Amino acid sequence: MCSGDGDCRPLGFLLGLPFALLSILISLVGIVIWIVGSIVVVVHLSVLFLRDGDSGACSGAGQGPNPCNGVVY
Repeated sequence: MCSGDGDCRPLGFLLGLPFALLSILISLVGIVIWIVGSIVVVVHLSVLFLRDGDSGACSGAGQGPNPCNGVVY
């Protein structure tokens, strides 16, 4: 940030600082979205492969006497 003759010029650092902070903020938001999305996918996939015992319809592949050939209803 300082040149050899003792003249400090922090203008480049000050101009780059907002962009660095913005990139950190965007990456943190991306991490939160990734974690929430992963949790939602795991929960919904586990629900999709459960058999509905009340209606007799199935939503999983190869579960029970009537597997419905893997068709998700």
